[in-house]
Amino acid sequence: MKAIQGSQNRFNPSVNAPCPGRILIIQENGQHERNRQFRECFCLQRAFEHLGLQSDVWGKGHPDSGMRFDELVGGYDAVISLENYDTGWHPDLSGVKIPTAFWCIDAHMGVERYLEFVRANRFDIVFNATEHFVEHFRHITGKSLWLPNAYDGFLIDKLFNVPKSIPLGFCGNTVNRQPWLDHLTKRWGLHHDRMVIGPDMVQAINSYQIHWNRNVSNDINYRTFETLGCGTLLLTNATPGLEKLFKLGDHLLTYEDRNDLDEKLEYYLGRPEKCKKIARRGYQHTINNHTYVHRAEIILRALGISGPQDTQDRRQRNAVHQLLPDRRGGATRPEIPAREVRLDNLPIAIVTETMNYISGGVRCIAEVLNRLKQRGYEVACYVTRPDLRCEWLDVDFPILPASRLGAFKGIAISPYSPTAKMVARCNAAAKFYWVHSYEPRFPELTGRSDRWRVMSEESYRLDELQYFAVSSYVKMILELIYARKTLSPLVSGGVDTALFSPGEKAGRRLRLMFLSREHGFRGGGDIVNALQIVREQGVELEVWVMGQTLDMRNIAHRLVAPLPQQEFAELLGTMDIFVHASHFEGLPLPPLEAMACRCAVIATYVGASDYLLDGYNALVVPPGRPDKIAAALLRLSRDENLRLKLGQGGLETVSGGYTWEHTTDRLLEALAEGLERIRSANRTVQYQIPVSAGKAEVPKAQPPPQIVSTSGQNYLVSAIVSTYNAERFIRGCLDDLLAQTIGERLEIIVVDSGSQEDEGRIVSQYQQRFNNIRYIRTQNRESLYAAWNRGIRAASGKYITSANTDDRHAAHAFERMVRVFDERVDVALVYANLWVTETENETFERFTPVGQLKWKDFDRRQLIKGCFIGPQPMWRKSVHEKYGYFEESFESAGDWEFWLRVSRKETFLHIDEFLGLYLKASASIEHRNRQLSEQEASRIHRQYAGSLRPPKGPAALGATGE
Repeated sequence: MKAIQGSQNRFNPSVNAPCPGRILIIQENGQHERNRQFRECFCLQRAFEHLGLQSDVWGKGHPDSGMRFDELVGGYDAVISLENYDTGWHPDLSGVKIPTAFWCIDAHMGVERYLEFVRANRFDIVFNATEHFVEHFRHITGKSLWLPNAYDGFLIDKLFNVPKSIPLGFCGNTVNRQPWLDHLTKRWGLHHDRMVIGPDMVQAINSYQIHWNRNVSNDINYRTFETLGCGTLLLTNATPGLEKLFKLGDHLLTYEDRNDLDEKLEYYLGRPEKCKKIARRGYQHTINNHTYVHRAEIILRALGISGPQDTQDRRQRNAVHQLLPDRRGGATRPEIPAREVRLDNLPIAIVTETMNYISGGVRCIAEVLNRLKQRGYEVACYVTRPDLRCEWLDVDFPILPASRLGAFKGIAISPYSPTAKMVARCNAAAKFYWVHSYEPRFPELTGRSDRWRVMSEESYRLDELQYFAVSSYVKMILELIYARKTLSPLVSGGVDTALFSPGEKAGRRLRLMFLSREHGFRGGGDIVNALQIVREQGVELEVWVMGQTLDMRNIAHRLVAPLPQQEFAELLGTMDIFVHASHFEGLPLPPLEAMACRCAVIATYVGASDYLLDGYNALVVPPGRPDKIAAALLRLSRDENLRLKLGQGGLETVSGGYTWEHTTDRLLEALAEGLERIRSANRTVQYQIPVSAGKAEVPKAQPPPQIVSTSGQNYLVSAIVSTYNAERFIRGCLDDLLAQTIGERLEIIVVDSGSQEDEGRIVSQYQQRFNNIRYIRTQNRESLYAAWNRGIRAASGKYITSANTDDRHAAHAFERMVRVFDERVDVALVYANLWVTETENETFERFTPVGQLKWKDFDRRQLIKGCFIGPQPMWRKSVHEKYGYFEESFESAGDWEFWLRVSRKETFLHIDEFLGLYLKASASIEHRNRQLSEQEASRIHRQYAGSLRPPKGPAALGATGE
């Protein structure tokens, strides 16, 4: 167990100026001394400190709890309140000026008191450990997120010296579980550890082969994560949300009822190897996704807090591990659907800086181009530096200056951010970016200038390129942070198995090798520290270091300079153990090369979780943990059978999916998929509609555009986007709509009303990547309602919504509205509350609120007094068959008139939830000409209310106006 370091008592009342990334955690110190370090406040504090931020814990029972809250809070950037046993002492946070958050962990024990607590303290955001209660708190705060429980990887882990001697155990209390415990004890000999807490709990769970669990209500309890973090197989009751956090049956087991539980136990208690296999996968997935560090990163992102080691993009990158189903495999590669590789006889070129530099990226380029050439493809490499040599690898293709790229008309690939824009702007028929790593982090890790970060960020946002990645880790970054619709195949690096193969290993002291490279994040210092621990245990290894000189702290070793491939492979083949301890990688090749040499590999999971499987082909350790590396070395030094097992598993992993032939196959599959997207986009009809001096109509001889749907699905919702001189909003608008949870059944129809800006080019770029976007342009400008009608007539969705270019939506907004229609066949239109911002291009997940539009529940008698439907309703398309279309002579009140027309016979429903973000802008239609708005309001009032007095002000207003 790692010793606990850090302080809870570092208050300095004289410090009143905010310190960047300084966080105050409020929670009482816990009821049991032995379990205190496992209290959420200390777990979260360690996580924040691991991320480079300072955090302090304050509350009942802490040494500084007597300090006045108003005196100490001024020195912090945010306050986070955690679950407390006794809320009577809690300070009033309603007037605190910095962001405040509450992580509600036990709402399932009685939600009403927590709702009242949140209401009184007016938290900016509430995190809920139970997804079921998110909506309860959203009604109060407007911003409520699911943040499941976690486990502390600093305190809880596999204990390799504790044998799993207990077939079936349970560590916990008997609340709502006694009948189950009685049954399990009587029939299956369950071992029950009562009130075993702290380090004793970790030891107990480590001793179980199977840990039985029963969650209460809809809560996914701590025991779930703690069990998996101990490397023990979890058998728990089926609970809503588990399937979003884990792959059931692959990471853990669930049961539905007592009969199902008995069947599972009868099968698995007699199959310990199957139990170990599932437990290994569950352990790896949990340390990758469900520690307090992962939860801390999500909290920081939601609060907008950053620290010296934690830029915004890094937080977003790590947050992708959080509340999504696992998308990372074990030792086997993801299944890629078989497809005919069609490259239309196009030549293939890779564009990079130089080939005369020793690196894994250069090796990828050389190995793949050589094999493509052997398969009969015309290939070349273009370089931006004047050096046209490659002295360290044999190449069978021309290396050409980038100045000649302009004449290239084939398939161009950038493998590196400095050449991405060059490829995007070239004349190639198809343009790709093979993303090898998360390059915006390079300045933080290597000391490069911030210009590199800006450049690499831009390289991920080039709509001319199609993107594919080396690993699931890189693929998730591209998809979730940069909204790239990446190509399916993962094009990882590989190994030349004719070069890297097992050598003679027996008859001498165990040999260990690691690579010493330039920067500290490579983990060389961690390996040295681990070797010191091993030496103190009396184990002597023959240590080989290849690379740069490193402070080895008097550890005997042999240092060799970087060797040519042939010599390196021969030396690696003689090694027994290979250690790779990097803190940051896209997809590391050295562990794969060591596996091909049948070495027993110790490696961090960073970037390598696609191919690492703990206990099968490697011993997997967390980054920055010399103690874990040391424990793995001690195991391998004492267990020859384990070394042989890992060596064999590694060799099978490489030969089964990680040779350069596999890499070349996947590259061709990615290119073929990209070319098919281009062909599909070219089949999509784009057209312009001529507009006469009078009313614009679609010429009858010209059919409406048809979009090619590769999925074959019918669209459920059609979103009508009317744009005029809104180029600065159109990307954010499309990204917002494409992020909807029903995105696959959403049709987006962009009606360009004679815009003088470049929306058409941007939409065309999106059409190359997404087949659910349609584009209609008129030569002259027409009214908003004429544009809407044009889009509605072309729509194929069952439901219609208007999507203003400058407004944004919650990701689940459309799904929520559709659910109402499914449940209420009598409802013709639904509308929801909106947040208000004055900052352009913010997102629903991250915005600066200046107010709310909390609409009234629907009353058709009140609708005549003002339009309280708002700008983001959804309605059934069928109403247009009954009541016609929007009156196109209106400038700003046409929707109000139409709602009054329809509501005379149809039912509307208000969803009292915040599902949208409204940009308050003086240039909007309803604000820029108030006189016209009032005239239109009067016209509507006369038409629908006879002699009633017309309302004052713009027709679009009607919220309760908070």
